Amino acid sequence: MPTCYTMALAGIWHGAGWQYLIYGVLHAAYLTVNHAWRAWRAGAPAAATPASGFAKRVRHAGNVLLTFAAALVAFAFFRAHGVGDALALLQGMAGLRGIEAPDWPAWGAAGMNLADWLHLVAGRSTLALLIVLLLAIVWCAPNSHQLMGRFSPALERAADDARALTWRPSMRWTLAMLGVLVFCVAQLHGEVRFLYFQF
Repeated sequence: MPTCYTMALAGIWHGAGWQYLIYGVLHAAYLTVNHAWRAWRAGAPAAATPASGFAKRVRHAGNVLLTFAAALVAFAFFRAHGVGDALALLQGMAGLRGIEAPDWPAWGAAGMNLADWLHLVAGRSTLALLIVLLLAIVWCAPNSHQLMGRFSPALERAADDARALTWRPSMRWTLAMLGVLVFCVAQLHGEVRFLYFQF
Protein backbone atom coordinates (compact mmCIF):
# COMPACT_ATOMS: atom_id res chain seq x y z
CA MET A 1 0.00 0.00 0.00
CA PRO A 2 2.77 2.55 0.63
CA THR A 3 3.83 2.15 -3.00
CA CYS A 4 0.27 2.85 -4.17
CA TYR A 5 -0.04 5.95 -1.98
CA THR A 6 3.37 7.27 -3.00
CA MET A 7 2.89 6.80 -6.74
CA ALA A 8 -0.68 8.17 -6.67
CA LEU A 9 0.59 11.29 -4.88
CA ALA A 10 3.46 11.54 -7.36
CA GLY A 11 0.94 11.45 -10.20
CA ILE A 12 -1.24 14.17 -8.65
CA TRP A 13 1.86 16.26 -7.96
CA HIS A 14 2.41 16.53 -11.72
CA GLY A 15 -0.95 18.19 -12.28
CA ALA A 16 -4.56 18.56 -11.29
CA GLY A 17 -6.56 16.08 -13.32
CA TRP A 18 -7.77 12.51 -13.30
CA GLN A 19 -5.26 11.62 -16.01
CA TYR A 20 -2.37 12.36 -13.63
CA LEU A 21 -3.92 10.23 -10.90
CA ILE A 22 -4.35 7.36 -13.38
CA TYR A 23 -0.72 7.84 -14.46
CA GLY A 24 0.44 7.47 -10.85
CA VAL A 25 -1.85 4.53 -10.09
CA LEU A 26 -0.66 2.71 -13.22
CA HIS A 27 2.95 3.08 -12.09
CA ALA A 28 1.97 1.83 -8.64
CA ALA A 29 0.37 -1.22 -10.24
CA TYR A 30 3.45 -1.83 -12.38
CA LEU A 31 5.77 -1.64 -9.36
CA THR A 32 3.50 -3.93 -7.32
CA VAL A 33 3.42 -6.54 -10.08
CA ASN A 34 7.20 -6.25 -10.46
CA HIS A 35 7.84 -6.77 -6.74
CA ALA A 36 5.41 -9.70 -6.61
CA TRP A 37 7.05 -11.27 -9.67
CA ARG A 38 10.53 -10.92 -8.16
CA ALA A 39 9.34 -12.47 -4.88
CA TRP A 40 7.74 -15.37 -6.76
CA ARG A 41 10.85 -15.89 -8.91
CA ALA A 42 13.05 -16.00 -5.81
CA GLY A 43 11.04 -18.94 -4.44
CA ALA A 44 10.24 -20.60 -7.78
CA PRO A 45 11.81 -23.96 -8.66
CA ALA A 46 14.85 -23.92 -10.93
CA ALA A 47 12.81 -25.59 -13.69
CA ALA A 48 10.83 -22.35 -14.13
CA THR A 49 13.97 -20.52 -15.25
CA PRO A 50 15.06 -21.06 -18.86
CA ALA A 51 18.38 -22.88 -19.03
CA SER A 52 19.56 -22.10 -22.55
CA GLY A 53 21.06 -18.80 -23.60
CA PHE A 54 18.58 -18.37 -26.45
CA ALA A 55 15.58 -18.89 -24.16
CA LYS A 56 16.99 -16.33 -21.72
CA ARG A 57 17.46 -13.79 -24.53
CA VAL A 58 13.91 -14.34 -25.78
CA ARG A 59 12.55 -13.96 -22.26
CA HIS A 60 14.60 -10.81 -21.71
CA ALA A 61 13.37 -9.33 -25.01
CA GLY A 62 9.78 -10.12 -24.00
CA ASN A 63 10.29 -8.45 -20.62
CA VAL A 64 11.73 -5.34 -22.27
CA LEU A 65 8.86 -5.11 -24.77
CA LEU A 66 6.25 -5.62 -22.04
CA THR A 67 7.83 -2.90 -19.88
CA PHE A 68 8.03 -0.56 -22.88
CA ALA A 69 4.36 -1.11 -23.77
CA ALA A 70 3.26 -0.60 -20.15
CA ALA A 71 5.23 2.65 -19.91
CA LEU A 72 3.68 3.86 -23.19
CA VAL A 73 0.19 3.30 -21.78
CA ALA A 74 1.00 5.26 -18.62
CA PHE A 75 2.66 8.13 -20.49
CA ALA A 76 -0.36 8.46 -22.77
CA PHE A 77 -2.30 9.58 -19.68
CA PHE A 78 0.56 11.83 -18.58
CA ARG A 79 0.71 13.62 -21.94
CA ALA A 80 -3.02 13.89 -22.67
CA HIS A 81 -5.22 16.85 -21.74
CA GLY A 82 -7.80 14.55 -20.20
CA VAL A 83 -8.82 10.94 -19.70
CA GLY A 84 -10.91 10.96 -22.87
CA ASP A 85 -7.98 12.17 -24.95
CA ALA A 86 -5.72 9.51 -23.43
CA LEU A 87 -8.21 6.74 -24.21
CA ALA A 88 -8.57 8.01 -27.78
CA LEU A 89 -4.78 8.05 -28.12
CA LEU A 90 -4.52 4.49 -26.82
CA GLN A 91 -7.24 3.36 -29.23
CA GLY A 92 -5.31 4.92 -32.09
CA MET A 93 -2.07 3.28 -30.96
CA ALA A 94 -3.83 -0.11 -30.87
CA GLY A 95 -5.23 0.40 -34.39
CA LEU A 96 -8.87 0.56 -33.21
CA ARG A 97 -9.42 3.81 -35.14
CA GLY A 98 -8.21 2.37 -38.42
CA ILE A 99 -4.81 1.91 -39.97
CA GLU A 100 -3.66 4.26 -42.71
CA ALA A 101 -1.67 2.53 -45.41
CA PRO A 102 1.24 4.53 -46.87
CA ASP A 103 0.49 5.75 -50.37
CA TRP A 104 3.68 4.67 -52.10
CA PRO A 105 3.82 5.09 -55.87
CA ALA A 106 4.42 2.05 -58.04
CA TRP A 107 7.99 1.46 -59.22
CA GLY A 108 7.17 2.21 -62.83
CA ALA A 109 4.75 5.09 -62.21
CA ALA A 110 5.52 8.27 -64.19
CA GLY A 111 8.80 6.85 -65.46
CA MET A 112 10.08 6.22 -61.93
CA ASN A 113 12.86 3.64 -61.75
CA LEU A 114 13.88 1.60 -58.71
CA ALA A 115 16.53 4.12 -57.56
CA ASP A 116 14.04 7.00 -57.67
CA TRP A 117 11.45 4.93 -55.81
CA LEU A 118 13.94 3.95 -53.08
CA HIS A 119 15.03 7.60 -52.74
CA LEU A 120 11.39 8.67 -52.30
CA VAL A 121 10.66 5.92 -49.77
CA ALA A 122 13.81 6.77 -47.77
CA GLY A 123 12.87 10.46 -47.77
CA ARG A 124 9.38 9.75 -46.48
CA SER A 125 10.66 7.23 -43.94
CA THR A 126 13.35 9.38 -42.33
CA LEU A 127 11.40 9.87 -39.10
CA ALA A 128 10.52 6.16 -38.88
CA LEU A 129 14.18 5.20 -39.43
CA LEU A 130 15.26 7.68 -36.75
CA ILE A 131 12.73 6.19 -34.30
CA VAL A 132 14.01 2.67 -35.05
CA LEU A 133 17.61 3.83 -34.50
CA LEU A 134 16.78 5.52 -31.19
CA LEU A 135 14.78 2.52 -29.97
CA ALA A 136 17.73 0.26 -30.82
CA ILE A 137 19.98 2.49 -28.70
CA VAL A 138 17.50 2.54 -25.81
CA TRP A 139 16.93 -1.21 -25.85
CA CYS A 140 20.42 -2.48 -26.68
CA ALA A 141 22.85 0.04 -25.17
CA PRO A 142 23.75 -0.23 -21.47
CA ASN A 143 21.94 2.08 -19.07
CA SER A 144 23.57 4.50 -16.64
CA HIS A 145 23.52 1.94 -13.82
CA GLN A 146 25.37 -0.57 -15.97
CA LEU A 147 27.92 2.09 -16.95
CA MET A 148 28.49 3.44 -13.44
CA GLY A 149 27.28 0.55 -11.26
CA ARG A 150 30.62 -0.31 -9.69
CA PHE A 151 31.06 3.31 -8.57
CA SER A 152 27.62 3.68 -6.94
CA PRO A 153 27.45 2.75 -3.24
CA ALA A 154 23.66 3.19 -3.04
CA LEU A 155 22.69 0.60 -5.66
CA GLU A 156 23.53 -3.05 -6.03
CA ARG A 157 26.32 -3.79 -8.44
CA ALA A 158 25.22 -4.11 -12.04
CA ALA A 159 25.95 -7.19 -14.08
CA ASP A 160 29.20 -6.77 -16.00
CA ASP A 161 27.48 -7.01 -19.40
CA ALA A 162 28.89 -3.78 -20.82
CA ARG A 163 32.56 -4.20 -19.97
CA ALA A 164 33.75 -2.22 -23.01
CA LEU A 165 31.49 0.73 -22.13
CA THR A 166 31.94 0.72 -18.35
CA TRP A 167 33.09 4.12 -17.14
CA ARG A 168 36.74 4.36 -16.19
CA PRO A 169 38.86 7.43 -15.47
CA SER A 170 40.65 7.57 -18.83
CA MET A 171 41.42 9.97 -21.67
CA ARG A 172 38.79 8.30 -23.87
CA TRP A 173 36.01 8.92 -21.34
CA THR A 174 37.28 12.45 -20.69
CA LEU A 175 37.03 13.28 -24.39
CA ALA A 176 33.61 11.65 -24.63
CA MET A 177 32.29 13.68 -21.68
CA LEU A 178 33.78 16.88 -23.09
CA GLY A 179 32.04 16.15 -26.38
CA VAL A 180 28.71 15.71 -24.58
CA LEU A 181 29.33 18.92 -22.63
CA VAL A 182 30.09 20.90 -25.80
CA PHE A 183 26.96 19.51 -27.46
CA CYS A 184 24.81 20.49 -24.44
CA VAL A 185 26.28 23.99 -24.28
CA ALA A 186 25.64 24.43 -28.02
CA GLN A 187 21.94 23.74 -27.40
CA LEU A 188 21.57 26.50 -24.79
CA HIS A 189 20.84 29.23 -27.33
CA GLY A 190 17.16 28.27 -27.58
CA GLU A 191 14.65 29.28 -24.95
CA VAL A 192 13.01 26.22 -23.46
CA ARG A 193 10.50 26.54 -20.67
CA PHE A 194 11.25 24.29 -17.71
CA LEU A 195 8.74 21.44 -17.71
CA TYR A 196 7.52 21.84 -14.12
CA PHE A 197 6.82 25.56 -14.54
CA GLN A 198 3.74 24.44 -16.49
CA PHE A 199 2.11 22.76 -13.49
